Amino acid sequence: MSIIETINTKNPFFGRNVVFTGELSSLGRKEAMQQVVNLGGFIKSGVSSKSNHLVVGIQDKVLVGKEGLSTKEKKAYELLD
Repeated sequence: MSIIETINTKNPFFGRNVVFTGELSSLGRKEAMQQVVNLGGFIKSGVSSKSNHLVVGIQDKVLVGKEGLSTKEKKAYELLD
């Protein structure tokens, strides 16, 4: 992976807290997280009132139930209300 020397401060992830949930289809999670960091974002493990972005991948309904929402998604909706 290349070293990032300058970060575009106008990109949507700069200085923002990003949380991932679900399986990503076109990119591995670690790679996607690294790209967010390379853009100046911060990776967080859980959703909170300080979360700015929730990246939602494909949810395993065996794990999340029939409605297909992860705990992180449910928490994000609660915070939006």
